[in-house]
Amino acid sequence: MSSRCSVNPHTSSTSSVITFWGEVDRQRLLPFGTPDQIHAAVRRVRAALDDGTGGVIAQCEWGVNDPLENVMTVFEEWERPREARGPLAGQAGPPY
Repeated sequence: MSSRCSVNPHTSSTSSVITFWGEVDRQRLLPFGTPDQIHAAVRRVRAALDDGTGGVIAQCEWGVNDPLENVMTVFEEWERPREARGPLAGQAGPPY
């Protein structure tokens, strides 16, 4: 299962004038993904949209049957300090 979330890799040129809404896949990933996949998806959204200066609305919606562990993982990863976040898949170190 891939960590599905749509992010535009060209957001750095507009992040100072636009507020982005980052969301993790709630149809496949939250109900059926592993905690590691959830961590990776949240890191991907943050790496693409959050440069540390604000302008990101973190939105996460889940169903009543989604595993509580997956829901809590979203919050855990989002609250993790920038310097403590792990690398994205295929990268040697944090991209931020």
